[in-house]
Amino acid sequence: MKSSENLTTLYEHSKANLKTILNSPIIDDIKLLELIDKLTFDNSFSIKKIDDYNLDEIAKVFRFYEELLKKSFNEDKEKFELEFKLYTLLIKVFTELCNTFINDKNKIPNIDNFFQILKESKNMLKLTIPLDVKHINILNNLIGEQLYYFSHIHYHDINAYPLDYTFEKYFLNLEKMFHGYDLSLSSDFGHKEFTNKDIELAILKNNASFLILTLIHKIYKYKSFDDLENNKFKNIIKFYTDNFSTEKDTKKDTIKNLESLLLRDFIDSNKYIKKITNHNLLTEKLILLELDTDEYKQLIDIIKKIDFQD
Repeated sequence: MKSSENLTTLYEHSKANLKTILNSPIIDDIKLLELIDKLTFDNSFSIKKIDDYNLDEIAKVFRFYEELLKKSFNEDKEKFELEFKLYTLLIKVFTELCNTFINDKNKIPNIDNFFQILKESKNMLKLTIPLDVKHINILNNLIGEQLYYFSHIHYHDINAYPLDYTFEKYFLNLEKMFHGYDLSLSSDFGHKEFTNKDIELAILKNNASFLILTLIHKIYKYKSFDDLENNKFKNIIKFYTDNFSTEKDTKKDTIKNLESLLLRDFIDSNKYIKKITNHNLLTEKLILLELDTDEYKQLIDIIKKIDFQD
């Protein structure tokens, strides 16, 4: 059994280690797995298989922490607070691990699977421990991150469904992003342990503008659609522009003008994030687009040109 002093040391060292990993140009999944091992007190859960991840073992990691937290809540409140901080740090590490899945079609489903494990763990804790508002808000922040970090990544076959259904699906994903951001904002982004409002807002804007840009380029390739008369499409644009204030003279009356607005938001948010965190989201988005090169060829060319200029 680790003492409070040992738990504090583990937390501070692990937090510093994670910050170092996140400030690297490329996030290393091996280093994240090593950090998970440390945060589980070297219990050696077999999370990584040869080229995939073992979801049953990941679930066991969270069951392990749930038992720790139940015990310490009843026996030692100081230790509970420290273990809860370690638990939330563990979730943050898994979230960053999910970021390494984005550019691999075979691993993308693991993001939703992990999100489900996280929600189950949160519900289990709420059932077994009378968490106060502070602890619930922290968990809500981590769940919120999942929504606006990853709701833009799933592929949608525009030819398999009516166009209105596609618009509804994209609108739902956009709503998820903003709902997730609001959850995180309400908890002050987990008390700003690893980030701040400006960075998270830039991530939201980058992912949201990217989501709509991919929709527009799907339309360009497959559909005869060159105006903004469709009400479901207009709902998407209105929702985006209402949440991100734009200059009054910014033209949004054609698809081309709208694309210019979205590209500006996409580029500006990337520049800010790159300046603060050393991450180039243009490169990450480019890799994601190249999973479906034919469909996004024009958008890929635009982003490559932007990335080269930067």
